[in-house]
Amino acid sequence: MIKVENEWYKNAEPICDSKLDKYLVVVLDLESDYGAGGTDCLDKADHVIKFLKDKVVEFTVFCEGNILKSRHSTIELIEAAGGDMQLHCNDHLIGNDDVGEFKKGLNEYIKYFNRVPDGYRAGQFKMKDELFKAIKDAGIKWDSSLLPVFNSKIYNTPLVFKDGFIEFPASVWSGLRYPVGMSYCSVVGPALFNLLIKKAKTMSYLNFTIHMHDLIPSQSLQNASFARRLAHRWNYRFGVRDPFDFFVKIINDYLDIGFTPISLNRLYSILTT
Repeated sequence: MIKVENEWYKNAEPICDSKLDKYLVVVLDLESDYGAGGTDCLDKADHVIKFLKDKVVEFTVFCEGNILKSRHSTIELIEAAGGDMQLHCNDHLIGNDDVGEFKKGLNEYIKYFNRVPDGYRAGQFKMKDELFKAIKDAGIKWDSSLLPVFNSKIYNTPLVFKDGFIEFPASVWSGLRYPVGMSYCSVVGPALFNLLIKKAKTMSYLNFTIHMHDLIPSQSLQNASFARRLAHRWNYRFGVRDPFDFFVKIINDYLDIGFTPISLNRLYSILTT
């Protein structure tokens, strides 16, 4: 599932840590539950949205094209809570975020917001050369599709291209190359997370991804992939009985060690002015 493809990121340079000020980027990938087509999590998400509004205040949302088409009331609630709405893949069920699918999602975004998005995230972090060219040609200014797990040459920091385009990688624990996102925190559980978070004290940029299905039970689990169902059973068996409470703890822990929540769009503005 996690894959770095082709050469698209090779000419970018890491941004100096001195330009970063312990930023916490909470990213909500707004998509169908478990990528399986259902959206019943979104009908039960009021408490999650309220927490994001009250505690995080400012966060980034990558919205799937199909959600832009069908869940207008949810989008309005999340925007009102401080969510900066950007574009995700068009449909996780397709499983192939190619240029054609990107254009479908882009059309839905423009139809809803009457503008081109500033940022993009490819489905399952699978950015490809031709897709990267397409998002830049569309006028998108930045991206967050890189999950630096397998390639040791990738920096755990934003990357800037010569033309000013910026890549904001999803974060991994320093030295371990293990993602910090909510799905992965749930797998390791609270006890190990308490050890891992010590590594965050030296980080100046932390890009933390959540999905509604990470935090809310969904009937769509029965239609999810075997790997997702196995991870869910593991999480429940080894201590994460209430994932929303665990999420609240994680955010509070980050804030307690000095992180400041910020949207990727505002971070882009800071880094380019």
